[in-house]
Amino acid sequence: MKPKYYIYLLWAVLLCTFLFVQFSGCLKKKADKTYLKLYNFEIRNIITYVGIRNHGSSFRISDDDFNYVFYPVGYSNTNVKYPFIKVAKVGDSIIKEAHTNKLKLVTADTVYEYDFLDVLNN
Repeated sequence: MKPKYYIYLLWAVLLCTFLFVQFSGCLKKKADKTYLKLYNFEIRNIITYVGIRNHGSSFRISDDDFNYVFYPVGYSNTNVKYPFIKVAKVGDSIIKEAHTNKLKLVTADTVYEYDFLDVLNN
C-alpha cells in the first residue's frame, strides 16, 4: 500500500473511535434516565406490554406509554425459576415502591419478587 492510503486508514480508525465513544456516552445517559424514572416512581398498575429492550426486561403499564427497562439480578423468593420475561404476561400487575430495587409481579396465582441492577452504581 502507498503511504497515502495509510493516512486515510488512520483517519478512518480515528473517526470510528470518536463516533463509538460519543455514541456509547449517549446510550449511558439514556439508560440512566430510564433507570431513574423506574427507581424514583411508585408503580401499581396493569402490564400492557412485556418485551426485551436494551438487553433488559421491559414493560409498559396501562396509564403510561413509557417503556420501563430493568435488569433482574436475583429473585427474592426461591420459587422463581424463570426470568421476568418468561413469567410476566399482559394483564398481570406490577407493584414497585419508590426508591427501591425490588419489583413485584402479581400473576393470577403467585407473587414473584425480582431484585434489579442499580445501573447508576455499576
